[in-house]
Amino acid sequence: MEYIVIIIVSYLLGTIPAAYLIVKLTMGEDIRQKGSRNIGAMNSYEVSGKKWIGITVLLIDLTKGILSVLLAKYISNNDFFGVALASVFAVMGHNFNIFLGFKGGRGLATAAGSSLLINPLFVLHWVIMWILGFFVIKRNVHVGNLVASVFAPVLVFSTPESLFESTTFVLYENSLHLKILSAIICFIILTRHIQPIKELIAQSKDNPI
Repeated sequence: MEYIVIIIVSYLLGTIPAAYLIVKLTMGEDIRQKGSRNIGAMNSYEVSGKKWIGITVLLIDLTKGILSVLLAKYISNNDFFGVALASVFAVMGHNFNIFLGFKGGRGLATAAGSSLLINPLFVLHWVIMWILGFFVIKRNVHVGNLVASVFAPVLVFSTPESLFESTTFVLYENSLHLKILSAIICFIILTRHIQPIKELIAQSKDNPI
């Protein structure tokens, strides 16, 4: 029963549409119809042109992941499976918001918030791969996100067991479970980058170098 509660609470926390609400209240615009149509911090900044809006959305989205994991730790007595469910469903709620026609953001901030309370290495590995993808390949945010989401789990699976033991803040029996969790979260993020990557490829064909 506690797992069901964690799933519902985490998903509902994830569905709080900070970007949609703030842009709607301050600009009178529907962010789902503007810019990249993504309900996240970057698009809220690009649509509004105001840094404080982008930063506020970023912090709220981070907090959604943090709160989901904190509540799950309390409800499940720091049980790994309960915390893992919270992390996954918070990102699912953000990315596929039932109240907004299953539209949402790309889950980066919410995933980062939850991961910081599980194992900060998840975030570090993702950032390392993002930097490589962004600066080495095409200097495009979506490309960086794609590369990081695909290859960050590779770094996670290569992490020594001793390093996991010293950096993980949740009880676990097998580090493989942690690595699988990282891969699942990255896959959820990856699904929200398919369309922008398709659009980028189409633009490249229309405007060859």
